[in-house]
Parts: sequence; C-alpha cells; structure tokens
Amino acid sequence: MDLTLCLGFTCIVYKTPPTIRIFVNDFFVDEFELHATVRKKDVSTFYKSVSQIKQKTTTISELDPKIIYPQKDIDSNISLKFYDLKNISSNNKNKCNITIEVKNQDNNYTNGFSTQSTLLSFPIVLLTSTKIIANFKSFYRRFLSKTQRIRGAQKKAKDIKKYYINKKFITPIVDQSFSFYDSKSKKNVDSWLFGGDGKFKFDFYKKYNTTVPDSKIGFKRIGQGDAEHLLAISDKYSQYANLRDTN
Repeated sequence: MDLTLCLGFTCIVYKTPPTIRIFVNDFFVDEFELHATVRKKDVSTFYKSVSQIKQKTTTISELDPKIIYPQKDIDSNISLKFYDLKNISSNNKNKCNITIEVKNQDNNYTNGFSTQSTLLSFPIVLLTSTKIIANFKSFYRRFLSKTQRIRGAQKKAKDIKKYYINKKFITPIVDQSFSFYDSKSKKNVDSWLFGGDGKFKFDFYKKYNTTVPDSKIGFKRIGQGDAEHLLAISDKYSQYANLRDTN
C-alpha cells in the first residue's frame, strides 16, 4: 500500500531556524531547516489566538449522510510538507512509526533565565493512503454511501449505539497539547509549542486500506472536523503533486 505522510508545522524563529529530521519505521526520510511560519510582528497575536482556542460546535446534524461539509482552510500559520512513501518495511507489518527529531538550541539563555527562544510545533501529522488523499472528495462520497447502507440495516437501538462507539476515521493530529521528548530533561513534556532538542513520536496502524492512529478503532466514521481538514489537505496535496510533476 502506497502511503503519504503530511506534516503541518508552526515555527517562531528567534535567531536560527531549527533542524528537523524525519524517520518512518527508523528509515531516514528527510532533513531540513524549519523556517518561520509566524512573522515576528505577528507573534503576540499568534500567542493570543493559541490561548483562546476552543472546541468548535456546529448545529449541523452529523447523522445526515447526505451532508458534504464545507471545506476548512489550513491555518495561515501552518506550513505543510508531503512525502509519498512506498514499500516501507517494518518489524511489525501492521504498524508505522513516525519520528520527528528536533535540533534547536536557539535562545537567549543567561544566568539561568531565558526570555526568548525558537519554538515549534507539528499540529498536523497525517499518514494515510495516497489514493485517499489524492482524491478525498470522491472517497468521502463513496464512504457516505456505504455508511448510509450500514446505518439503514441497523434496526435495534443497541446496534445503533454500538455503531457510534469508537468509530473514528484517521484524523489529522490537531491538538493544543501533545508530547515532546525533551533531550535536556530526559522526559516527555506536554505542551503546544516546544523549544530545545528533542523528538516527537507518533504511531499509526494499518487498517481499512489506510492507517489509523489507534489500533482499537472499529469501523471508521468521518466526523465534520475530519472531513474539513482532509478536504483542505487533499487540495494542498493536489497542488504539491502538480508542482512535483512539472519539475
């Protein structure tokens, strides 16, 4: 199965861009400098927007299989990278490990204090079938049609309830907080922006002809937030693929 890895990163650079190395199942994929995605004059506004992030609600019923949700744009402070992966081997054929190593010692640390430093985050980490991300709209229509048939076959309340428990589709990792292994403190730190050397680790499991971030996930369901992000990422992937083919 051909897979595509999508990384969405946010970076505030103090003086020197950090160096990033990407590994999939311990195989080296790429190394690059992570340049600023947030302009220095916009940093204070960015911090304010991060502190005010809240879960969005909707009045649209997620039970209606006919709804094609509106597309959500990728946040302007997030820059995307795509990697098409083929024949990635692993000791566990059903599992893929994504490791992002960070080299970043850019700060004004003096006498035990630091007031400025280069900070970064990876709010989008998506590993999915290349066929899905290349044409997500078509996939989503087929998916809605299939789930409508399955839902229509469920007559008892307990069957319907069971269908909606742990039925999540692969979701771009868009969290306010996730874990970063800090090389200095030798421990995992939960935050949204990180400074210093360390690494991020994400596990994906091969199921349903794609990958999911939890091996216990049952038959997949695509919620509104999933669809919005995947539609936007799919469009960005199409632009990336067109640019790659012309080079």
